[in-house]
Amino acid sequence: DQKVYVLLGDGEINEGQVWEAAMLAGSLKLDNLIAIVDRNKIQQSNFSDAIVDSEPLDAKFRAFGWDVARINGHDFEAIAGAFDQVHASSGKPFVIVADTEKGYGVSFLSGQLKKHGVALKADEKEKAYAELPVAADLDIASLIQSKQSFGAYAKPAAIKLEATLPADFDASKPQAPRAAYGDALKALGAQNERIWVIDGDVSNSTFSERFAQAHPARHIECGIAEQNMVSVGVGVSATGKVAVVNSFARFFERAYDQIEMGAYSQANLKVVGSHIGVSIGEDGASQMAMADCGFFRALPGAVVICPADYVSAYKLTATILEHEGFCYMRNVRGNVPVLYSADETFPLGDYKVLKSSDADQAIVLASGVTVPEALSAAEQLAAEGIAVRVIDAYSLKPFPSERLLQECQGLGTRHVFTIEDHYPVGGLGDAALEALNGSGVKVEKLAVTEYPESGSTAALMAKYGIDAAALKARVLSVLK
Repeated sequence: DQKVYVLLGDGEINEGQVWEAAMLAGSLKLDNLIAIVDRNKIQQSNFSDAIVDSEPLDAKFRAFGWDVARINGHDFEAIAGAFDQVHASSGKPFVIVADTEKGYGVSFLSGQLKKHGVALKADEKEKAYAELPVAADLDIASLIQSKQSFGAYAKPAAIKLEATLPADFDASKPQAPRAAYGDALKALGAQNERIWVIDGDVSNSTFSERFAQAHPARHIECGIAEQNMVSVGVGVSATGKVAVVNSFARFFERAYDQIEMGAYSQANLKVVGSHIGVSIGEDGASQMAMADCGFFRALPGAVVICPADYVSAYKLTATILEHEGFCYMRNVRGNVPVLYSADETFPLGDYKVLKSSDADQAIVLASGVTVPEALSAAEQLAAEGIAVRVIDAYSLKPFPSERLLQECQGLGTRHVFTIEDHYPVGGLGDAALEALNGSGVKVEKLAVTEYPESGSTAALMAKYGIDAAALKARVLSVLK
């Protein structure tokens, strides 16, 4: 029964996200949504129509499936009549286009450019008060108190989930981490109705469709509109739900503003991006997320993870759903070997040592699709008498800095190699550099150093130097 009101400026509606939202609202027939457009015709730098002519606004909203009232925004009877129409309307969202004049009622402000963000001087304030039919001694403190108390609700308790792998799970077959994520999302969604999933027309690729098919009442399809999709997720989380938004990791780059503002507002939002790096192969550079870790790791308080196999992806899905706060999960697209037993756990801020000995001469940190490559390189190096320790660095943030430093000190090594399907800046290599800064340990980074092209997974990983052969060659060149 609740109504949601959105106040828009006529400059703001230049933004594509506004029309992403308008299209979705009309499609879903959200008749509890009311938008109010302040059509004051002045923006920061010029008159609105000199920047982008947005008319006819009423016809545009009608074309998007909205009911519309266009009124004189300074006429209180017209305003009241418009809200009467809102309450009588059903089956469609409603927009009030209010024609107004910026600075209305103040002679030296009315209709004037270059007043955006300009505070009045003391004498101007007194002059404005004298021209307006309002009291100069407004009780601002009580207004602020009223705002702070409005809409407050008790923060729900963190959820607890049981991440039990499917009964038909076959560890002998290579499987895609994104498929594990889809399986986990479906199963965990059955355990807690606070879990909601939001998609952007790629759910059959991200495997979040498995949740949608099992729990359709808690699934929202937003179409190819990532900025609005993320904003919907933030809104869903604000109601006390655990919101999960899904897309190709590359496509989330279109919504970095909305993602950061969601994190800033402490949204309990889970961003899950699949199709990461050059390992997606033939789809090419437009689909490859190469710089995502740099952005997400930069966000204060964010959790960033990259599972390497089916088991870790399944278990880490539960981990981020249980975690109260903003999380980013980087999902591998292709089939990879199963590395872990079904009872393995993956706490945040830790890593897994997959191969080690007392004779190890160096440490190799890998994440995601490069973990099997690191294990293969280690086997080849062992055949040549060189032992290296292989670590699955699944938790990119929080990063297990202290443990890694102790690992290096305990082993007595001064060489750490990182290998990742990502650009060299902002990812695993930089996390290791930050952890080992000042320790005397040298970090050798293997990463994609140029804009990638299309090709097979194996060919691209070889071309950009992030496969087993490249790692073996780098280790040999450094240690020998």
